[in-house]
Amino acid sequence: MADSGSNKTTWIGPTRSGPALLFFVFALAIALLTPEMVAHGFAHYNYPPNAPGRALAAERMGSLLVYTIPQTSISVARFLAANLGAAAAAHLPLGEPFFLPVRLGILLWLGVFFLEPRLRDFVPLRRRNR
Repeated sequence: MADSGSNKTTWIGPTRSGPALLFFVFALAIALLTPEMVAHGFAHYNYPPNAPGRALAAERMGSLLVYTIPQTSISVARFLAANLGAAAAAHLPLGEPFFLPVRLGILLWLGVFFLEPRLRDFVPLRRRNR
């Protein structure tokens, strides 16, 4: 069985996922406050003009809230990683850099890795003596 986590891992987790969460909150604020900017962004990536920008913002807000619950963080991290993968894929046909969504996904998973002992048991960084 895993230990509950040292003081060091308790602080490393939030510092890793914090920037990604702040980015999501920033993007959420933009989506809710300036829907015309969101519509312009959808048009730039060849999505239909009636794409549900506010519905996507609400879905992300709910995901972020559920992500902060330790028991559900792994499941939501998988969902957000898929969401970020789709965002990275949207940049590829236009030849735009796609590294930001990839980095955000890595930061989210690092945060979960350091906060969740079950995940550290499943994917150990080093071999434990038995």
